[in-house]
Amino acid sequence: MTTGTFTVKCSTLLAADLNPVNNAQTVVFQGCTSDAFFDLSDGGLVPGPANGRWARGVPQSPWTRPALDSEVWGNRLSGNYGNAESDTLTSPTYKALQNNPSIAFQHCFSTEASHDGGNFAYSSNGHDWTTLKPSGGQAYNSYVSALADSGWSGASSGWEQSVFLVPVTNNSSFWVRWRFASDAAGAARGWLIDEVAGVGCAP
Repeated sequence: MTTGTFTVKCSTLLAADLNPVNNAQTVVFQGCTSDAFFDLSDGGLVPGPANGRWARGVPQSPWTRPALDSEVWGNRLSGNYGNAESDTLTSPTYKALQNNPSIAFQHCFSTEASHDGGNFAYSSNGHDWTTLKPSGGQAYNSYVSALADSGWSGASSGWEQSVFLVPVTNNSSFWVRWRFASDAAGAARGWLIDEVAGVGCAP
C-alpha cells in the first residue's frame, strides 16, 4: 500500500475563500491506485467490453501528456473515436478504510459537445453502477445524449483534476468505472485519464 500526499484542487472544499478559483487542499492518501502515473503498470484497470477501445500507452499529437508522465489510459491514444461506441474502464476491487472515501484523477477530453462524452460511476457489487457527480474540477454537462446521462462533453481546458466522494461505508468493497460513449454521427479525439489517487481506500 502506498502512502503520501497529493493536492486536491476544488472550489467547493474551501468555499469561504473570497477567491475559490485558486483553492487547494493537501491531504494524506492511502493507495487506491497501483501506479498513480501508469508509467510502470496498468494500475489494475480493465477495459471492456473485450473489443473495447480503452488502452494504456503514450498519447500522440495533438494530445498532450501530464507533466512528468509518459503513459496514460485513453479511449483513443491517437486519431479520433468512431460512431456508436460505448466502452468502459473498470478498477480492481477497492476496500474502504473510512466512510465516504474519495478518488481523484487527472483527465483531458475532446468530444462532440452534448452528444458524446464520458462519466464516472461506482458499484458495490461490480454489476450495478451509479453515476457520481464531481465535487471538484471540471463539472458535468447536465445531459450527454450518447450516455443518456450526465457527463463530461465538449473540450476540457487541457489536463484537469476531478474529485469524487464514493458513498460507501468503512470496510466495504467497491469498484469505480470510467465510461465513454459516442452517438451515430460525429467524432473527435476522445478521453484520457491519469494520476488516479484515493483518500481512505486501498486496493
